Amino acid sequence: MSLRKRAARRLKDQGINDRSARSSFYLLAVAGGIVVLLLAGLIIYNGAYRERIYAGVRVITPPTTIDVGGKTRVAATAALKPFATREGARIVTLLVAGTVAQRQRARDLGYSVDASLTAWRCSTVGRTGSLPERISGQLSALATGAEVSVAQRVDRNTLDGYLSKLARILNRRPRPGSPGRTLDIAASRASIIFGLLHDATGFTIHLPFHRVPALPLHRPRAQTHRHAARPIR
Repeated sequence: MSLRKRAARRLKDQGINDRSARSSFYLLAVAGGIVVLLLAGLIIYNGAYRERIYAGVRVITPPTTIDVGGKTRVAATAALKPFATREGARIVTLLVAGTVAQRQRARDLGYSVDASLTAWRCSTVGRTGSLPERISGQLSALATGAEVSVAQRVDRNTLDGYLSKLARILNRRPRPGSPGRTLDIAASRASIIFGLLHDATGFTIHLPFHRVPALPLHRPRAQTHRHAARPIR
């Protein structure tokens, strides 16, 4: 190969390498620019929501949800108050052998919604875990939404106090030939708590009882007739 051809080939290869290097540089510059823009966007986004719940966060309040994105914790707590009032006013019907024994509001059985705690849970979305986890949580809430369960509880002392008073009304002592009954407080408590925490509307509970055997019937004692011995004449 002549020197002229070798020089031409060398120049051609050098041109290809230069174009490849420029292409790589442009790609890196574009990628770097995208990363910088994303970081800048995240910084601005976090600054805008520094004291607020991130966009896309909703509270599950069956049968719907409440959007609390962009609200402060105080505002989110206030937004949940109507739901808390509605849930506390649910009517629980208590049946004994198919007959209505009592009707009580959920709040009178110890049920309550902690709106403040729920708002705090919402404020933690996108703010816990490592930096990648926080970014992922923020982007996920923004793109597809994030749902938070409402914080609710049942005060056991209040419920047990009510059931104890109810038991004194409904319990029956056994009588001769007639069995008695005692309210199963543990089973009643479990059924009521499950309904309060999982049923969004009013519900009915069939109260369970323990059967107490009947007392034996009183039988009259057999009378024995004693015949006085007659004197022998």
